[in-house]
Amino acid sequence: MGNEENRFEKRQDKKNINKKSLVKRIILGALAFILIFFISIFGYFYFKYGSFLGEVFNIVKDVKQDVIKVEEPINVLLLGMDIGDTSDVSNKDAKRTDTIILANFDPITKEAKLISIPRDTRVKIGGKSQKINAAYPIGGEKLVKQLVGNILGVKVDYVVKVDYEGFRGIIDAIGGIDMYIEQDMNYDDPGQDLHIHFNKGETVHLDGKKAEEFFRWRKNNDGTGLANGDVDRIKNQQKFINAVIDKVLSVSTITKIDSIAEILNKNIETNIPLDVTVAYGLKGLETDKNNIKMMTLPGEGKYVGNVSYYIPDEKATKELRSQLNSSNLSGRKNVIPSAARGDLSIKVLNCTKINGLAANVQKQLNENGYDKVDVGNGDPREKSEILIKDESSRAFMENDLKIDNIKKGISSKYDGNGTYDVVILLGKDFKNFGEMK
Repeated sequence: MGNEENRFEKRQDKKNINKKSLVKRIILGALAFILIFFISIFGYFYFKYGSFLGEVFNIVKDVKQDVIKVEEPINVLLLGMDIGDTSDVSNKDAKRTDTIILANFDPITKEAKLISIPRDTRVKIGGKSQKINAAYPIGGEKLVKQLVGNILGVKVDYVVKVDYEGFRGIIDAIGGIDMYIEQDMNYDDPGQDLHIHFNKGETVHLDGKKAEEFFRWRKNNDGTGLANGDVDRIKNQQKFINAVIDKVLSVSTITKIDSIAEILNKNIETNIPLDVTVAYGLKGLETDKNNIKMMTLPGEGKYVGNVSYYIPDEKATKELRSQLNSSNLSGRKNVIPSAARGDLSIKVLNCTKINGLAANVQKQLNENGYDKVDVGNGDPREKSEILIKDESSRAFMENDLKIDNIKKGISSKYDGNGTYDVVILLGKDFKNFGEMK
C-alpha cells in the first residue's frame, strides 16, 4: 500500500512539475511576445492580481484549447515616453512620445511586424500640420492611437507606455545587452543629465543607463551624427531591439521573470488583459525570430515652410497597409483583419454641378481602404464639409481628405437612419481627393 501511495505521489509531483514548466514556458513566450515589442506587462498583472504565476496557472491548469485559442491578428502600440519637463519629471502631461512602434502579430502565420513611426512624421491635428510626437500632450494616447491607426490603416487594439526609467530597469533585469558601436557618439545635455560617449569599433556591454544613451543618441555636440536623423536613429534602435529579442529568448531570462515583473509594475502602463497576454504568449513560443520583421514607415525628410517633417511616401505606405491587412486568412473562420478605414461607413454627397464628382471620390476612398462608401447628391454649397458621428473618425478625415471644416454630429437630413459614421459634403472648393482648390 505504501509503495502504491509513493508511486501516486510521484506521478502527482511529476504532473505538477510539468504544469509549472508549462506555466513558465507560457510566461517566457508571453515575455518574448511582449518584449519583442520592447515592453512587458507582467509586473502590472503580478501586483494587480496578487500573484501572476497563480493567475496564469489557473488559466492554463487544464490546458484547454478553447480558453487560450487565438486566431485574429493583434496590433499593439508602444509609446516610449521622453523625460518631459526637466524641472518637473513627475508631470506626465508634459511628456512626448520619443519612440512610436506599432507591433502587428499574426498568431496563425506566427509572423510579427514592428513598424517604427519617426517622431517628426507630419500629421494633421485640429486642421494644422504637426509632428506626431506633439500629439500626446495635445490629445493623449487616444489621439496618438488614432493617428497611427490612420497612417497604417489598422485598428490599434492595445496601447503600452514605458518611460526611460522603466526602459533602464528592463535592460538591467535581463542582464544588459552587448552592442557593436558603428560610429563615434559624443553628446552632453546637462539639462537632462544625459551624457553619451561611445567610440566607433568598440563592442560595449550596455546596462540600463548605457542602453538608454545608445537608444536616444541622434547627433554629437559638434553637429556630426546620423545623416538621415531620426530614420537612422530608428535603424540603431532596431539593431538594439534585435539584441534584446536574442537575450529574451535565451534560457537565462526565465530565471529573472520575478525581478522583471517587479520593475515593470512601477513603470509600465497598459490596457492589455491578462488572458490576452497568456493566449498570445503561447503563440509567441512558436514564433521563429526570422519571422519578426522590423521596418520603418516609408518616407523622407522634407522642409514644409521652415519646419522639417518626415513625409510618408503614399505609394509605399499603401503597400505597407496592404501587408498589415492581408494576413493569410486561408483556413480561418470568422476572422476579420484589423482595418480601421474599412470599418467606417461613409456617405459622399455631390453638392456641385460637376458630374461624377462623388463617384470619383468614392473610387479613391475605396482605393485607400474605405470599403463602405455610398454616394448621392446634396444641396448646392460653396464650401466642402465633413460631418462625423464621433471623434474616432476625425483623424482619418483630417489626414486623408485635408478638409479642415469637420463638425461633430450628423443631422437626419443627411442620415435619417443613423447608418453612417461620416458624411462628406463636396462643395465647389473641392478639387480632388485630399486636395483643395
